[in-house]
Amino acid sequence: EGAGQDSPWSGQVLEDTFEGDLVNTTQNDAAQEALQGLALGLVMDSAAEGAGQDSRWSGQVLEGTFEGDLVITAQNDASLEALKGLKAVSGSLIIEANANLASLDGLQGLTSVGGTLEIWNNANLVSLEGLGNLTSVGGDLEIDNNENLASLEGLGNLTSVGGKLRLYNNDNLASLE
Repeated sequence: EGAGQDSPWSGQVLEDTFEGDLVNTTQNDAAQEALQGLALGLVMDSAAEGAGQDSRWSGQVLEGTFEGDLVITAQNDASLEALKGLKAVSGSLIIEANANLASLDGLQGLTSVGGTLEIWNNANLVSLEGLGNLTSVGGDLEIDNNENLASLEGLGNLTSVGGKLRLYNNDNLASLE
């Protein structure tokens, strides 16, 4: 079902593996719960579609340089430990709609993102400390709608952002330090 084409999702519970692109434009708790049984990361919003050659991370170990855009979305597991050997992403890195993700631990080895770095709609994310070795982002840096993000600590080694810096609607962020 859905192989090779976009499939509008109507809220039904999905389990195991869904083939194709699943588009959900309603970001709410009921939608997240209905998607909990899926074994893959999914496109949760059409904004990530067509961004070149993107790959939705499904929990596999990644090391060295990842070629292309990497999308981490709708992960049931709140850990990014399988990414601890990742050093660079040649394209964009998008971390979105991960309801259980509290930290970016596992990304400590990441030093550069060639495209945009987007971190958004991660309701329980409180810290960016896992990005402590990140030194450059080739495109925009967007940190949006992470309602429990309390600090930008972890970005202290970032020396270069090639595009815009966008911080928006991070309700618990009290300081830009």
